[in-house]
Amino acid sequence: VSQGISKVSSASLGTVALSLDTSSQHSHLKFTGSTKTLRNVTNNSVDELTWGTDVLATVAQVPINIVQTNQTANTANTSFSNTSISIASHTRGSSQAKLNFEYASGTTPHMIFAEVGAFCFYAPHASTTMSWLNGYGYALQAPAGGLNVVVGGSLSQNSDERLKEDIQDVDTAMCTQLVNAVSARTYRRKDIEQTKTRIGFVSQELLANLPSGGEFQNIVLGYPHKEEDGNETEYLGVDYARLTCVLWTVVKSLQRRVEALEGTKTRASKKTSK
Repeated sequence: VSQGISKVSSASLGTVALSLDTSSQHSHLKFTGSTKTLRNVTNNSVDELTWGTDVLATVAQVPINIVQTNQTANTANTSFSNTSISIASHTRGSSQAKLNFEYASGTTPHMIFAEVGAFCFYAPHASTTMSWLNGYGYALQAPAGGLNVVVGGSLSQNSDERLKEDIQDVDTAMCTQLVNAVSARTYRRKDIEQTKTRIGFVSQELLANLPSGGEFQNIVLGYPHKEEDGNETEYLGVDYARLTCVLWTVVKSLQRRVEALEGTKTRASKKTSK
């Protein structure tokens, strides 16, 4: 043993094993022909084995309680008996952490990935349906070949009184003006299902006719849309469910007018019959 280094060699195997036993925080080995060193570094009370600046392994990175069953030459079922598994991509200089699911040779795998400002489930193939499945069936599906979403049950929105303040009646004149100013349109999409003729509203037309005081700010909302060049631009979407509040108010107004007209007609009828 010399300066904390012991050597065990095997002439028959052609191997040499070195053991470093030192109280120094940084123990390292230099190799002829390389500028890199193999070092053991204690970082925040965690031992790290590094090659140059690359971390090869840490105690925290070594998973425990891994069980593999049904092993074949190429496959196995693997179970992790851990409380959590972390993908620390930033330690490798990457801004994106992802988990790939490769189900066929030569195909781009489906993946779950995360980066600053985004957490995504990504299925790149047009023939893939994305689903949320529970014991009762498909709670949510995004069928293959488009951007449509199917809800298996009811879709509810938070509307509890305890979440709201400054509650007031809607101005009937504002709702009537919006209905009179904006028309439903037929159109074809330029990005998906281009041969289908659809019915709906144009976001910009609704936005231009919303009350100027900002009373209906949750009818037209912006969202990030990725262009073909990869850049994101803000596009506008319509909350169609919220428009029922506008229609509800207009219908109630019309109902009152109908009842008033029917009352006038009834009184006139009675006078005529006398």
